[in-house]
Amino acid sequence: MDGNNIIADNLELKATGDIGGPGRRLIVATGSITSESRNLYLKNNSPYLVVKGITAKETADIIVGGKMVCGVLNAKDINLLAFGDIGVSDDDPFVVYVPGSVKARSKYGDVYLRNDYREPPEPPEPPD
Repeated sequence: MDGNNIIADNLELKATGDIGGPGRRLIVATGSITSESRNLYLKNNSPYLVVKGITAKETADIIVGGKMVCGVLNAKDINLLAFGDIGVSDDDPFVVYVPGSVKARSKYGDVYLRNDYREPPEPPEPPD
């Protein structure tokens, strides 16, 4: 089993570059997370993760050892894998703002996810 790089009740991460990377995830055990970075590659070994807010300018690639709930995730692309539910229900989904690829799956639970991203409106034509 992978050892944890960080153990914390509430984790706040901020980086101008990447947090983790493909094949070298940051491995944590935390109950809640707030994060801001260019790319985020994370594995959480706790059975329950409350996402208070995650912003990744490019990719957010997250593996959770249990349920993943609440919060908002902003990224260009996301890849989520949980061993429990993602979101709580159709009425209380996990909310993302993602203009690109959205991949979310659960090994033993359900996925309740809503992508609220909307293209910005076109600027009006200048008057003649």
